[in-house]
Amino acid sequence: MVESQAVYEKVPVSTGDIWEEYDPITTEGEILGQGMCSTVTKARKKSEGPTGQQYFIKTIAADGMMWSADNERTGLELAGNLPGVVKCYKIYDRRHLQDGEKSCIFVLKYEESGYLESWLTENNKDGTYLSKE
Repeated sequence: MVESQAVYEKVPVSTGDIWEEYDPITTEGEILGQGMCSTVTKARKKSEGPTGQQYFIKTIAADGMMWSADNERTGLELAGNLPGVVKCYKIYDRRHLQDGEKSCIFVLKYEESGYLESWLTENNKDGTYLSKE
């Protein structure tokens, strides 16, 4: 029996301003998703222009539950190369800044396939576990 082993990949971390490198592509503050302590929008790298790759931008505000940012970071780094797990490309950790909005921002792979919760609701109605395939 061969055991699979996840490849641990450090995600680059910056303390800079995400909007110096990315352009938002949602309309005037549109929020694609919102949870208990975070919001999700979309953006593109400025260097790739208006037809460049899209990314999800997940922002956890400092007045939210910042412990969740540490948990999210660890989980994404540990599982980021496994099939079915959203890839994290960069983290902007601005929690310790003296000036500006304190937050932790994750740049994630854009997936058009929708929300996991709704997919599970539609495809796991009988309560059985999902296949690894």
